[in-house]
Amino acid sequence: LAHAELSQTTVVREDGTTDYPLLANIPIDGMTVQELSTLLAPILTRYVERPLFFVSISEYRILNIRVLGQVRQPGPMTVKEPIGLQGVLAKAGGILETADIRNITIIREEEQGGTKEIKVDLYELYRDNTEAERTNIQNGDLIIVPVITARSAVKVLGEVRTPGKFVPMQDENVADLI
Repeated sequence: LAHAELSQTTVVREDGTTDYPLLANIPIDGMTVQELSTLLAPILTRYVERPLFFVSISEYRILNIRVLGQVRQPGPMTVKEPIGLQGVLAKAGGILETADIRNITIIREEEQGGTKEIKVDLYELYRDNTEAERTNIQNGDLIIVPVITARSAVKVLGEVRTPGKFVPMQDENVADLI
């Protein structure tokens, strides 16, 4: 290899940085392979004419989390990072019909002590298809999927495309739910 000192396997530390010579003190945790490649390309061109390089993830960090409430398999679980709320709910076997997806809570321990509550309205995310608003899960997170209260749900049955329980929006009527 022409530049053996630049060809190496490296670990992303807890603070999000790495020992790779050209990325020292640059936080790269949470980046996709494509994002890291895009960051690295112009840096490498300063030292190597037309660099040919490959970025791959050989091992993911394991997160220990808990999911409680209206999912098929509640309890503690381990997942590979990065993962969003929807991925965690899928790993927990999916949500139950009785799940209030408009009021999901993520309880996260803060570095300086204490906890922070993150409220997620999964219904809005599904409805608007807003991928950018996905909430990434962190180590130690507690995800609570509450039960729908009887007054907040409408059950649609019969010859409809998707029968089941639904939480109507303030401006929705029965025809909108069908």
